[in-house]
Amino acid sequence: MRQFWKVWRVLSIILTRTSNLHWALRRTPEENRSRLRARLQMEGCKRLCRVLGIQVELIGRPIPGKGRLVVSNHFGVLDTLILASVLPVSFVAKHELRDWPILGWVAGSFGVLFVDRDRRTTVSDFTAKVQERIACGVDVLVFPEGTTSPDLTVLPFKTGAFEAVARRSDQAVLPVYLRVENVDGQPAIGSVRQRVVWSDSSLPFLEHCWQIAGLREIRMEVRIGDPIPVANRDRKELAQLSRIAVEELRDGMPAREELMSRERVPAMAAYGSFDPAKESAG
Repeated sequence: MRQFWKVWRVLSIILTRTSNLHWALRRTPEENRSRLRARLQMEGCKRLCRVLGIQVELIGRPIPGKGRLVVSNHFGVLDTLILASVLPVSFVAKHELRDWPILGWVAGSFGVLFVDRDRRTTVSDFTAKVQERIACGVDVLVFPEGTTSPDLTVLPFKTGAFEAVARRSDQAVLPVYLRVENVDGQPAIGSVRQRVVWSDSSLPFLEHCWQIAGLREIRMEVRIGDPIPVANRDRKELAQLSRIAVEELRDGMPAREELMSRERVPAMAAYGSFDPAKESAG
């Protein structure tokens, strides 16, 4: 019964929020729409986390301001939901998602940037779209491992996404680490952690989502690192430095730990409250 109720509530929230977004976009100037999408996405994901029993602890306070490229590890289907509940971001996703029933429509509505990694001719177009979002002050979040990792290993970062910010002296890369802390009151180790970890080789996607809906509580940590200045670095160097930074966050905190704070932060706290009327008015 719990699973049916959760699935119904999740679908109801997603469809209602997406419909409301389309209404709000009609009243919003074009230059403000990316920020509106990111903010409404953040509010919706915060609510979905409550329905699914997901508690998110934010370690380190992200500094609002110019848009950045945000990079994170990737372990499952919950990653985007959890990160979007604490960061107003635009996501990058595989182009196949565009054709998924319901999810494709929702993703397109909220401004997900679709990329076909097998077609090099799309690189310049993708780079331009990422730069457009960043110029609007919206962070763009990517999972540069390119796939999910079943254990705590941070896989080598693919360099493609870093081309969008490479050698731009006024921009930065923000490293983030996502950690499963506790599942239904048990420490997230071994088979317990695997209940929320997903890959193409494990359970079918819908079966895994059904399994997650049956969980009572999931406690997560989102660890925010220090921004990495882009300066004159190329995409390969940025990928290497970003992976090292994410691994530091996984292993504890960087040497600059005293500059970061550990506290349970409401999903909207780091970026303040959101006034749709003010956003619509520009």
